[in-house]
Amino acid sequence: MPVKKKTNKNIKKNVSKKSSNVSVKNSKKSFPVSGIIGLIILVVAVVLGLIFSSKSDTGSEPEVVFDLYAMSQCPYGVQAETEAIKAAQRFDGAVDLNVYFIVQSVGDVFQSLHGQPEVDENMRQVCIQELYPDLFQEYLLCFAPGYTSAESQYAKCISEISLDSDSIFSCVRDKGVELLKASEAKSKEVGASASPTMYLNNEPYSGGRSELDFARSFCDLMDYEHEACVEIPKPVAVKVILLTDDNCPTCDTSSVVAAIKQLFPGAELKTVDVDTEEGQSLVEDYSLTYLPAYIFDSKLLETNTWNTNEQIKGSFVESKEGFRIRDEAVGATWFIYEQKQAEFFESIGVTKGDNRPQIDFFVMSYCPYGNMAEEAIEPAYQVLKEEADFNPKYVIYSNYGSGYPDYCLDENSVLCSMHGIQELNQNIREACVAKYYGMDEWFSFALAMNSKCNSGNADTCWQAVAESLSLDVGTISTCEQEEGYDLMLADKELGDKLGARGSPSVFVEGAQYNGARTANGYLSALCTAFDEAPADCNEVISEPEQAAVPQGSC
Repeated sequence: MPVKKKTNKNIKKNVSKKSSNVSVKNSKKSFPVSGIIGLIILVVAVVLGLIFSSKSDTGSEPEVVFDLYAMSQCPYGVQAETEAIKAAQRFDGAVDLNVYFIVQSVGDVFQSLHGQPEVDENMRQVCIQELYPDLFQEYLLCFAPGYTSAESQYAKCISEISLDSDSIFSCVRDKGVELLKASEAKSKEVGASASPTMYLNNEPYSGGRSELDFARSFCDLMDYEHEACVEIPKPVAVKVILLTDDNCPTCDTSSVVAAIKQLFPGAELKTVDVDTEEGQSLVEDYSLTYLPAYIFDSKLLETNTWNTNEQIKGSFVESKEGFRIRDEAVGATWFIYEQKQAEFFESIGVTKGDNRPQIDFFVMSYCPYGNMAEEAIEPAYQVLKEEADFNPKYVIYSNYGSGYPDYCLDENSVLCSMHGIQELNQNIREACVAKYYGMDEWFSFALAMNSKCNSGNADTCWQAVAESLSLDVGTISTCEQEEGYDLMLADKELGDKLGARGSPSVFVEGAQYNGARTANGYLSALCTAFDEAPADCNEVISEPEQAAVPQGSC
């Protein structure tokens, strides 16, 4: 729903208004009056308290329109909302910030990735926007720090901001469905499924997500003529080498280059061919295996994106006097040398030429994105289980969260899971089912656990699920206690080799899969990997509309 601004009674000086249409962003609007008449009207405006920076009061268009599609309990969406609001408030009405919700409705019933608590909060937020548009931004800023405890944080914030709970309750009851459906329709118009999805003046936004990143993007569209842009520092000049090969069919760097320019606006890019003397030196200096490679100098450490976006640091590896983007982060799969290719395949258990492709899919047992990927892979398994190998694996970190015993299996915190120790224990139990019962039983157990248990009760919930599937609780428990550490260590070592950092991370024949997260997408990837595809590859799996899993990850 649109996030409307507080009324601003101050007249801003030297603010150049422009069209919100990107294609005409350089055409300026002249002030409607000049000379003596203009001075008289300005004086009258001050006396009457007219608002020249608000679209609703003057009829003028905002300079920038920023549309944000999110889930109210998605950490990335909440972070983007917070930073975008702080950035927009610098511009006193020149930025029109709109928030819409990503949900799925069936009749008057809504489904959301983070469950019913998220649907309930979505309802409250659309009603707060409807009833208190001038205070909606303040509510979102208040709500963000405690978003995981939505109901209690809501109560805290409406008390602090002095919003009437009875009015909000009445709105949710009488208009909530209508308002949330309207927001859902806006999200579907642009096909938003990942939180956050962002558009800047009707163009997809993929830049940085800090207050400064957003503010700099707004200033770019204003040609830095808004007075708020004076406070925006110029981007750090960082040198970036694009190492590639003219003979590489998968080395299109255009999309990554576009992202680099968005995230690091001061980037100075240089392309180097791997067959040159400089290229060979870079391969040796940075121990490169794949192309294309993206190498940054140490100025990366001074950029705003590096210092405000913790998530992006995991996409880089430090090497020699600079940094390079991890191969898996950019989908680099073209081997520089055939010998390295053979050694790598051997180390990950892939046998080329056996006409039996394998899919290694790394998940966290209670990551919603990973759960949905499991559910999409299962139909492909039913088609190809006799012709291909399906290997469920688990994303394991070291030194995560508060460490042992809340997140990690061992006191040295070598084996940890994002959603806590019960998730890690469930990873182990699922791995034990795969080892001792096979993939039919693994899918049955894993999918049942997705729906019947959670990361807060898996340790007490799993036994009933196992018994309902005729799986022996004793066998699984013994495996968990005696083999759990080794099973997860093996998954971590393989995941580190492949670069599996998020859930889901899927690899077909050792190459990262970045296609649609649908049953037919996975089926197609496996069928392409056959030397001679079986007749089963002609099958098309029946899937519901909008079956693709959102392209997010835990």
